[in-house]
Amino acid sequence: MGRIAGLSAEDTKKRLLEAAADIFAESGYEGAKVSQIAKRAGMTTGAIYSHYENKGSLLCDAIREHGKTALLNLLATVPGGSPLELLRIAGYQLPFKSPEDVALVIEAAVAARRDDELSHAIGSDVKLQENFIKELLEDAQQKGEVSSSLPADAVAHLAMIIGLGSVITRALKIEPPDSKSWEIVIDRLIASIS
Repeated sequence: MGRIAGLSAEDTKKRLLEAAADIFAESGYEGAKVSQIAKRAGMTTGAIYSHYENKGSLLCDAIREHGKTALLNLLATVPGGSPLELLRIAGYQLPFKSPEDVALVIEAAVAARRDDELSHAIGSDVKLQENFIKELLEDAQQKGEVSSSLPADAVAHLAMIIGLGSVITRALKIEPPDSKSWEIVIDRLIASIS
């Protein structure tokens, strides 16, 4: 139950998460209806409830999957897997994220403000991403690629703050500086931790 004939459980869940991300971005968390998500995915609400306890858990998983996909796509572009190059490429892209990326994160933040369980789940996911950056930096410090004079946890936290701040500025439609100017600033920040 809860799957479309011919689709694996994994494919069913992926289709649900894509539809959920779209609907949450379009309608907001409060405005999104489980029935809309099911319809967009070409499924029934039963399919959703066979995978998710409630709308909040669906939102958390959509964000988690969306973030994981973005991170994997970003990692694929990094030559040699260098943590500094990963931060550089991520930094270059921050002010130019797509409106869909921005909308989903903003909706999650607004919904989390009103729902402690959702706040904890989303906060945990953000902390996992921050820890991933911290571990990359610590590994680079051990290899001598990154200065060990800066605490990796603080640098990772700064990276998350900058990332989340970029989401807010995009949501407010604040125009970023031209890409060349932005890259100069990111290059200088990256150079300061190498």
